[in-house]
Amino acid sequence: MKSRYESDFGGGSVLFLIAGIIFSLCLYAWFVYLPSNNVGNNIQMRLTAENLSSTGYLGLYLVKNKYAKVRVGPGKNFELMRKVPQDVMIRIFEKRGKWLKTNRGNWIHENDLLEL
Repeated sequence: MKSRYESDFGGGSVLFLIAGIIFSLCLYAWFVYLPSNNVGNNIQMRLTAENLSSTGYLGLYLVKNKYAKVRVGPGKNFELMRKVPQDVMIRIFEKRGKWLKTNRGNWIHENDLLEL
């Protein structure tokens, strides 16, 4: 009689599949989420103005209104892409007048955001 974990492909193959998935996720977490530098000393690099200035990074902003309107270009005459809800953090990389460019290339008016 087969247990509920056995399949037609052989005994316990479902358990091996689950174990393999868990092992893969652990490896992924080890290499992606654990902070490390080139030497492997597990020292996390901090996001500072010095190491972000070369990327054009201007700052981190928070949506302060009920929602922020995200547009294709810097102006109200540009197409509305979507609305971002309140309290969402957004990275800004460029400023044109009162319009701020996000990391995805879309634009939000500065009145909708609060600089952190």
